[in-house]
Parts: sequence; C-alpha cells; structure tokens
Amino acid sequence: MLVIVTDVDISEDRMAEHEKKVNIIMKAVEERDYEIASLKNHIESRDAGIKSRTVEELATKAHDMKLSIANRGNNDLLVPKIRKDKKEVKRTQKVLKSVIKEAMVISTTSLKFVSKEKKIERR
Repeated sequence: MLVIVTDVDISEDRMAEHEKKVNIIMKAVEERDYEIASLKNHIESRDAGIKSRTVEELATKAHDMKLSIANRGNNDLLVPKIRKDKKEVKRTQKVLKSVIKEAMVISTTSLKFVSKEKKIERR
C-alpha cells in the first residue's frame, strides 16, 4: 500500500505544478490580450484621422482631377464662363465712374514758400 500512497502524492504534486503553469500561461495570455486591445485602439484612432473625408468628397475630387488632366492643354475653364449683358456692364461702369469722380474731389489751399536766395537778391 505504500506504493499506492506515494503514487497519489506524486500525482497530486504534478497536478499542483500543472495548475501553477496553467495560471502563469493564463496571466501571460491576459497580458497579451490587453496589449492587442490597446494596439487596436491606437490603430483605430489613427485611422479616424485619415477617414475624415467621405467617399463622395473623394469621388468628386478624383473626378475634378480627371477633368483637369484631360483639359491640361486647353485654355478653357472647366466651368463655363458666365456672360454678362452689355447693358448691365455699362450700368456698372457708369456707377464706378461717378464713385471715382466723387472720391477725386479735393480741396486746395495756397502755400507760400520762402527761400533764402530770394532774400539775398532783394537786398
């Protein structure tokens, strides 16, 4: 019977050692999980700064870039020019001229300059 008791004691010791090793491994896994979670959060926060534009904004910008590349040799604008009526242009020019004339009105006063050369000649 002594042999059986010693086998049980040895198996209990082995189980205790295995439990310690399992606990150590579980702690290491928990630490790694925490590190992985913090790295994921860090990456997501960086990606949030990059994804500030919407897909629509990027699509319109890409389309505009394609148009500008296609029209690189042309002097035409991508957006058609807005043409004004001749009457409207003339009216605005008249208003501008009257405003400029009003701004140009100044008051004058006469100034007297006295020089030393004239005083010498008069004596």
